[in-house]
Amino acid sequence: MRQASGSETVKTKQQRNEEIEDLKAEFQESPNALLVGFQGIKVEADERLRRELRQANLKYRVVKNTLAIRASEGTPMEQVKEHFVGPTAVALSPNDPVTLAKILSKWAKDSPVFKFKAGIVEGRAIEIKDIESLSNMPAKEELISKIMFLINSGAQRLAVVTSGVARNLALVLEQVRAQKEAQQPAGGTASDAAESSAAPDAEVAAAPEAAVAPAPEAAVAPAPEAAVAPAPEATVEAAPPDPDSAPATEPQAAE
Repeated sequence: MRQASGSETVKTKQQRNEEIEDLKAEFQESPNALLVGFQGIKVEADERLRRELRQANLKYRVVKNTLAIRASEGTPMEQVKEHFVGPTAVALSPNDPVTLAKILSKWAKDSPVFKFKAGIVEGRAIEIKDIESLSNMPAKEELISKIMFLINSGAQRLAVVTSGVARNLALVLEQVRAQKEAQQPAGGTASDAAESSAAPDAEVAAAPEAAVAPAPEAAVAPAPEAAVAPAPEATVEAAPPDPDSAPATEPQAAE
């Protein structure tokens, strides 16, 4: 009997150690926790509470205070280990303290035997009055939906602004093109105008080659022979006598 009793004692210690290790792992993995007292809660109500928390991916378990105190060493729960007194349950959440506070606050209002003892949020101890403030905050899903709405609305506004800029740029380019077409001669494009303006330049450039070279041979050399030499002969021989000078001479001779 003693041997059997001794074996049961050894087995109980192993179970206690395993339970402590399990609790310690849960305390380390969950930086958000609420300690509650549940003295006098009915079994049916306890089952509904567990089911509701489980559906929200939250953990809930009744603990033995001595084991919980030992398991809390080296974890955020060590900050509130003095509250492990009397019937105690621990609700844990790895990343959603708001939903945890909402569910348990509702139960605390509906059931007078359900009371808060302490709380841990993001690894830090909070006061009991802060749990109610936490429960009034938007849930994680609501925050995500609001953030997505803001992001989407910002993206839509950016798309509208971007499309407006592109549309205005297209209008400006169209106006510039219309002004250029109005400045060009009628019936031609910019390339035609460039070709037509280049044609006279080509003709002018070619004209000196055809006219300047023959000019010294055909016009400059014969000019002195035709105009300069005959001019004195024609002037001396063809000069007529002055009619006024003859009558004036004759009367003087008769006297």
